[in-house]
Amino acid sequence: MEHRIVIQVEHYGSGLTARLADMQADLGAANIEVVLHGEAVRALIGDVQLPLVNSIIACQRALRSQQIDPEQLPAGVQVVPSGLAQIVRRQTEGWAYLKL
Repeated sequence: MEHRIVIQVEHYGSGLTARLADMQADLGAANIEVVLHGEAVRALIGDVQLPLVNSIIACQRALRSQQIDPEQLPAGVQVVPSGLAQIVRRQTEGWAYLKL
């Protein structure tokens, strides 16, 4: 069974990649979506490395409040109007929820 996991990240830390690797080692195949909002969107400027993640989502409201132009984000990062609403949508679809 492939797990579907949406991960809320409000404060980006260096341990995120290690936590993701540990989780995937324990679970096996997983569809992982990371939703960054609040201060965490600042981590998307530059070279963000989340190799075990299927999709990276940035909150448009957080980008605006942090004065980050979506054009500054790496290719492949999706921008949604509300990161929290994206998490609610995923939970409604049956995704497991984690806050890291």
